[in-house]
Amino acid sequence: MAKEYYCRNCAMQHNLIFKPPTGKVVGSKKHIEKHKKHTGVNPNEPILGVFLDLSTETYRHLFLDAWENGGVEIGDKGETNLVWAAGEYIGDVHRFSELVGPTEVIKVVLTSDLEKTHAYPVSKSDYNDKTCLDCGRGFVNSLSEY
Repeated sequence: MAKEYYCRNCAMQHNLIFKPPTGKVVGSKKHIEKHKKHTGVNPNEPILGVFLDLSTETYRHLFLDAWENGGVEIGDKGETNLVWAAGEYIGDVHRFSELVGPTEVIKVVLTSDLEKTHAYPVSKSDYNDKTCLDCGRGFVNSLSEY
C-alpha cells in the first residue's frame, strides 16, 4: 500500500484523527524507550531523528502540538501518523551518527495505539512532493497553516 496524505481539514472530514492521549506522553516503558532513542545519537541506527531539547516537558509539548495541528499520513502498513511543521529548528537527522541535516517537523506515529504512539523530528523536505489526497493542496504547505 502506498502512503496517503491528508491536510488537517480533509483528515478531520474523514475522521482520521484519533483522540489525543491524556496524562503522561512518556509514561510506559515503551514510551520511555522511544523518548530516550530520539534524544541521543546512536551509531547503530541507519536513520534517526533526534530532538535538540532532551526534556520530557518539551517532548510532551511538541507531541501534543503535532496531535492537535498535524496533517495525516497513512503509512505503508495502514498505520495513521500525524505530521506537523513546528516552524522552528527542533532537532537533527543522523545516519549512523553522522549529521544529515536539521529538522523542523514533528512526526507522531502509530496514533491509533496509545501504548505505541511516539514522536520524532523529521525534515520538512521529506514531504515537499506530497499532496493531500482529497483537495490536492501541497502537504508541506498545509503543515504550516494550522
